[in-house]
Amino acid sequence: MVLLCVIWPEVARPLEPAPPTACVPLPQDHTSLWWAHGWIDGAPREPALLCLQAGQLAAVFDPSTANLLRLDNLRRPMTYEESLSALTGRAAARATLPNNGLRLSVRSGNTLFHCVAAATNRHDWMNFPVRIIESGRFFQRFDILQLVFEDSHGARLPADARLEVVAWPDRLHLRLEIAVAPGNDPLEPAIALASPCPEGVRMHLDSQLEDGASGRMQIATLTLDATRPARVPAPPVEVVIVDQQTGSPVVASLDSGRGWHRVELPVRSWAIAEQPDRLDRYPLRLSNPSDQEQIVRLLFDDPSGTPGITGVNPLLLTGDGEPTGIPVQTSKNWHRQSDRRFLYDGPWLHAFTQLRLPARSRVDAQFALTWARWGGVPAASHAQLCLVGWGWNQLWDQAAIGSWGESICYEPDAIQMRCRIDDIRPLMVTGMGKDRPKWSWTHNVGGGDFLVYENAEGRYQPWRAVRTSYVSQGPNLTDVHYSGVTADGHIACHVAVSTPRTDDLNRSYHRLRYDILKPTPFRRLAFYQLGSDRYHWHQYGRLARGNAAGLIEEFDPGRGGRVYRRTGIPCPGSAPWFSLHDGIAADGGKPVEGGWATRGLVIRSWKARLGGRDAAPYASLFGTEAGRVPSTNLELSPPPELKELQRGDFVEADLELLILPMVAGDYYGPNTSLKASLETTANTWREVQRQAAGNDLRIKVQRGRLTHPYPPVIQADRRDRADFEITGGLGYLPVTISGLDHPDRWVLVWGDARGRPEGQLDTQTAGQATYVPEVAKWRVTFNVPMDTRSDRPATRRLSLHPSSHGLP
Repeated sequence: MVLLCVIWPEVARPLEPAPPTACVPLPQDHTSLWWAHGWIDGAPREPALLCLQAGQLAAVFDPSTANLLRLDNLRRPMTYEESLSALTGRAAARATLPNNGLRLSVRSGNTLFHCVAAATNRHDWMNFPVRIIESGRFFQRFDILQLVFEDSHGARLPADARLEVVAWPDRLHLRLEIAVAPGNDPLEPAIALASPCPEGVRMHLDSQLEDGASGRMQIATLTLDATRPARVPAPPVEVVIVDQQTGSPVVASLDSGRGWHRVELPVRSWAIAEQPDRLDRYPLRLSNPSDQEQIVRLLFDDPSGTPGITGVNPLLLTGDGEPTGIPVQTSKNWHRQSDRRFLYDGPWLHAFTQLRLPARSRVDAQFALTWARWGGVPAASHAQLCLVGWGWNQLWDQAAIGSWGESICYEPDAIQMRCRIDDIRPLMVTGMGKDRPKWSWTHNVGGGDFLVYENAEGRYQPWRAVRTSYVSQGPNLTDVHYSGVTADGHIACHVAVSTPRTDDLNRSYHRLRYDILKPTPFRRLAFYQLGSDRYHWHQYGRLARGNAAGLIEEFDPGRGGRVYRRTGIPCPGSAPWFSLHDGIAADGGKPVEGGWATRGLVIRSWKARLGGRDAAPYASLFGTEAGRVPSTNLELSPPPELKELQRGDFVEADLELLILPMVAGDYYGPNTSLKASLETTANTWREVQRQAAGNDLRIKVQRGRLTHPYPPVIQADRRDRADFEITGGLGYLPVTISGLDHPDRWVLVWGDARGRPEGQLDTQTAGQATYVPEVAKWRVTFNVPMDTRSDRPATRRLSLHPSSHGLP
């Protein structure tokens, strides 16, 4: 009774209000998941090990035995950027457990069964038994199916079991599930480590009986907690969320076995074509009554599969609707087979975030979902798309402009078609089918890749240890990175991909950095492919090249042969470009109905040392036979006389991939400048040249510092001010201001060369904020309309101000 009298006054003390920006992540608040040795020919390369790395924990799993081979509590937690390094990644998980470090067992009556094998059938690609379910900045989840249990005499337990692994930045949850068959002996699963936990890691065991989508399951859970400093028992965090449309509370339930508060979002019935500017808001209150900081992990779950799922952007806003810059991870799935169902098949949308609540605080915020348009312009998004229900079940990323289908997809391990750039579709052209619908999926003109390398013996070298970093997932400009190293350890690869918010065409920014780690003779080397060897089953009749000044040549590139049709093509001048046009509207050789696209590539910047010398870019043409359809890849190549790379060589380039409407009448978007151009130059090289020259920008900075030219990034000065001029530009240009002390209440204003005001954008209605934990600063991104009459380059003066200032 005395203890109660002491504790209750503490709990009853009023909580101090705190802004959401007081809950930002630390540099170590991140996770990554990757295959140690990559994939080749539709299978993981042996030994097939799956690696997890968080800011504080690192682990290595052997899926063939459902075993935890390595576990480490990192003494110096890594930042998100450090965890991507091909060199540090290999040292991230040093062995602290011996082989057979995880013991999975099931007791049935008086007999004990131990797990001896797992993932035994890897030929069923539709249900590949090692499945990546969610993957992103804060949260990883995968499972291993087909666990085999035997007793001491080798007799097998006839039961269906799986191991699910959940990772947050500071903890792992290992969950052994076994199906309970009616009428059989009770089953008692158990999970344990074979040796003590690493220093600083705390272990918790739990068991329960649960009814799930696949029936009744008996579950054993092992939690490994590496939170620093160790938390003492404290009153729990309270999560209260309201549906703003109805005013009704939304259920938020704690799942200690997975470490989250799950918020089940209400089911909506609406049409994306009728409500493109829809913005769903859910007021959120988080309370921490304890005397220590507490971490709250949130899952916002839409289990129904929303109409705009292809382009949804979950956001965490302040109570008055300003951006916080705190990342919200997006994972989703729309795949489902009519004749075969799987646990975790679609449709569903999962949005994850993690907040560090200050002691004795109350935080008021908003969770929001923006769909096809943000600030009246088609929004950009980039999310992990779960493949359960489609097949292969590995990491696949999907980016979109708007919410009317995919714009471009990436498969980091190049599993299905041995390429990393996959489905690509034009924006706002008539959809697939004879009725040519609007606001619908469009035809796929996909296929492409980043580094393609065959060694001196002609053996293709896949990437291994490919890690993904989701820096920003939208809605104005996405920023996602893929890093790995070639299988022979000779070339480290880092690629950053971005999709912008815009209203004209599908464009992607690809930034490449390759570092040569050892002397590397090669038989074939491509730094970039438009079209890929195994994914290029559509054709085009003409290829042109030039630069910002105009056309250099146009010709028939030929098709097929699986040989180089031309090499050593120089790329001189400013903004070198290539146009693949005169397209044939056919998929796999079969004519199709609906809008089609031509493709273009612009080299925005290039810096390279190859063979120990500075090197300019070259291009090559390689004939393909993908899907029995002869076509031709465009490749960026080393100098034609070069046969070996030296240690210390590198390539650093900024590329712009353009997907252009092939027929003017198919484009129904609102961009009048693009419409006018298509009327006279659709399906010709002039459309690519227009983009290359129009976005060949000239930038002058008066306050701040230019840190990246295209799309431009300006670092603000010490007073959080940025003043600069941009000459040129087409469409909506993403402009980022970095190094800011707060994410909200900013306005970007601009005027003409004489200073006459033309427009402004504010963070609340059209901005994007991103918190950068490594420097404890924010960056904000706006999309500035740059089109002019007759595409004549104009100079605009831009300035960032606190939003109270308005136009100058």
